[in-house]
Amino acid sequence: MPWLTSSRDRVRLVAPVTALILLAGCTGGPPTAPESSTPPPIESTPSPTPTPTPTVPPSVDVTVKPERPAALDEPPSVDGAVAVAEYFALLYPYVYATGELAEWRALSDPDCNFCASVDSNVVAMFANGRRSAGGSISVVEATGEEINPGASYTAQLATVQQPSSTVNADGTVFESFPDTTRTRWSMVVHWRNEAWTIRGVDATDEPAS
Repeated sequence: MPWLTSSRDRVRLVAPVTALILLAGCTGGPPTAPESSTPPPIESTPSPTPTPTPTVPPSVDVTVKPERPAALDEPPSVDGAVAVAEYFALLYPYVYATGELAEWRALSDPDCNFCASVDSNVVAMFANGRRSAGGSISVVEATGEEINPGASYTAQLATVQQPSSTVNADGTVFESFPDTTRTRWSMVVHWRNEAWTIRGVDATDEPAS
């Protein structure tokens, strides 16, 4: 994930046509049948079906806050924990692009070092007049597991992040991250005092396939 490793935390085949030539006899035997005037049928090999190009998750406007999941207002469950974890991952590029940390802070547990690190990095970036452009995240895989019933869960996500850059206040590029990044997230998600929090995050980049 770029922000964690820098100053911030992709013939048509046609069979040859073989003419069938009937040779007239050249000996003194009985005359041979005249050559047919009807051309032989032409056989062609159908064109191969093109192999579909793998789709890339579309880029979205990261300055628009991700849709708040209904799970934030529902009783705890594995599915709810996964939905909250997905939402938290989608907030990641949003906070770097806008500096709006209210939702991030509401979900950040006091014990979450990753959460606090992102918070301080965003504050510092905007204090320097910079922001992130691009870098939208798409969740391509998500699973969860219950640790302590009704209280503690884990969520495992696989995401794809689009290229991004850090821009200055005048729009010039300060630094660029041109690669599409695949990341594995492991989160500890708690339900406490009738609210969800993210207590721990481990995010590891994977080699592009």
